[in-house]
Amino acid sequence: MVSIVCPECGEDDDLRGKRDGDLIHLTCEICTHTWDRNLKPTCLNCSADGEDLSFRPIPMFSKGRGTMMTPTGLRDSWDCDTCGQSDCTRPRE
Repeated sequence: MVSIVCPECGEDDDLRGKRDGDLIHLTCEICTHTWDRNLKPTCLNCSADGEDLSFRPIPMFSKGRGTMMTPTGLRDSWDCDTCGQSDCTRPRE
């Protein structure tokens, strides 16, 4: 899950946001700093976005009985058609 914090004071609880298309205008209620958060996925490698990205969900599994893996859901993933990077909108861990 993405953690959103105020870039000015580090507050992560008292934040207010208003959606405007692909942007969320955020305001910190502690220090009154305002900033925008873009909801469009962007390649972390080459900064491509929009039509240059292809959606590809990745299946997630957990350990089931014995050696069997149980499907538990899908995780959103985007591949960049510009630089060829896979799963490029998610920071590497």
